[in-house]
Amino acid sequence: MENNNNPKRSENILQIPQVDETYDQWASTYDTDGNFLQALDSLMMPQLLQGFVAALPSPSKPANLIDLGCGTGRNTRLLLSIPHASIWALDNSTAMLARAQSKAQEWTTPPTAASNTNLNFQRFDVNSDTDLSAFLNIVSPESQTGIISTLLLEHVTLTRFFTVCHALLQPGGILLVTNMHEDMGKSTQAGFWDRETGRKVQTISFIHSVDEVVEKAGEW
Repeated sequence: MENNNNPKRSENILQIPQVDETYDQWASTYDTDGNFLQALDSLMMPQLLQGFVAALPSPSKPANLIDLGCGTGRNTRLLLSIPHASIWALDNSTAMLARAQSKAQEWTTPPTAASNTNLNFQRFDVNSDTDLSAFLNIVSPESQTGIISTLLLEHVTLTRFFTVCHALLQPGGILLVTNMHEDMGKSTQAGFWDRETGRKVQTISFIHSVDEVVEKAGEW
């Protein structure tokens, strides 16, 4: 059963209902505020990505990949090392996407990017059927060979997350997901400190256990 409870709030926390608005405000400091979870995720991703790439179907063919909830492109950049890949970086925050696109001007020049790698950015709300339909008009349904989604799952229900991934991935496609552990989620959640107000800014957050994630993924 999905646990949809938000962590406890305090008077020193500003809770913003819209996830995209929260990350729009966070974008300017997201890469530099010393967030522990982001640092841990960045430390583990190169190793996780090796397994992801090795498991992709038809390794001899160009990969069609999605970074779902790409943020400022922290892990999108890693996908550029895959030769001949077509990559879509999706996020609902216009400010985060803008930072990713700005940084990508440096990524897509040698030696960071593999040759013939195609990178596209798109605003995409994972909870919007309209956005999903519109994106599926750009890419063929079930055409993507792989999806990575790092630290997004906290902000969406498991049912919705796996419904979207199932709609996008081809049969046999690979999904790589990282998320805040439930033990950490019981005491904190994604957010940032507003230096002007001294308050922590947070948004919608769900606590998903590892067992719940694995069980829900198995339904597809």
